Amino acid sequence: MEEFNIHEVAEENNLDVISTTTGKNGYPQSVKYAITGFPNFSEAEKLAEKYGLRITTFWKKAGWQLYVRDRNTTFEPMRISAENYGDDYMAFDSSSAESFYEDEVKPLLDDINSLEDLEKFVSARKELLDEIKSIDETQLVIACHGHYYETIDKETMEWSFDSNTYVIGVIKD
Repeated sequence: MEEFNIHEVAEENNLDVISTTTGKNGYPQSVKYAITGFPNFSEAEKLAEKYGLRITTFWKKAGWQLYVRDRNTTFEPMRISAENYGDDYMAFDSSSAESFYEDEVKPLLDDINSLEDLEKFVSARKELLDEIKSIDETQLVIACHGHYYETIDKETMEWSFDSNTYVIGVIKD
């Protein structure tokens, strides 16, 4: 395999270069560069095969300059669901709009004790339903305590939550 410059390969392919460490606290240790910014997993596979690179998932906490790397290989894009967020979160796909009133509104109406609470409840549920109606089959709407939180892709190469960022990229071993 021919030698290459990771920065030049990234620039030629309109991708990003990140600095990585083996230090689990983000502290510089055995720093190496990696390429990220792939639009999908197949593009990462193509570049990895062409240059003999390993596909892996890197992570860092907010405020860290370096991503943490390990020896694991990643074989597919990240598939994010409500479980990745925690107990108070729910995910809705594009087909959820059909049964939204029966599943997410009607069963909770008996718990509302004032007109003001009803108004807040309806407003939050309306916003949530509007978001669900606006997505396609490749996306999910995430809600927390019945309120819209964010819209995500079901399969992704990068995901951030709770001060952690995860990104799939390629690195030379």
